[in-house]
Amino acid sequence: MAAMFIWAAPTEPASRELYIAPAWLPGGHVQTIYTSLFITVLPANYRRERLELDDGDFLDFDWIDGNANAPVVVLFHGLEGSSASYYAQDCRAFSRLLG
Repeated sequence: MAAMFIWAAPTEPASRELYIAPAWLPGGHVQTIYTSLFITVLPANYRRERLELDDGDFLDFDWIDGNANAPVVVLFHGLEGSSASYYAQDCRAFSRLLG
């Protein structure tokens, strides 16, 4: 059975809780595949800002305009990820539910 530590909700003092994956969905790889095949979220309308860097590379910032009083959620994906990645879409949808 796979186990990992996760951080508690940001409204609480930092603490660690033990996460135990369900028996039918062990390990991060299987969980990633399951999410990409069976979990869908509604698409978002992003407002993209591109920052051109001196070395010819760039950084894309995808924004979702919302409540000005709500906290800002920042998601940093890996080099090959994007706002279209399954985990990024799931994080966006979940944070939207939290307000």
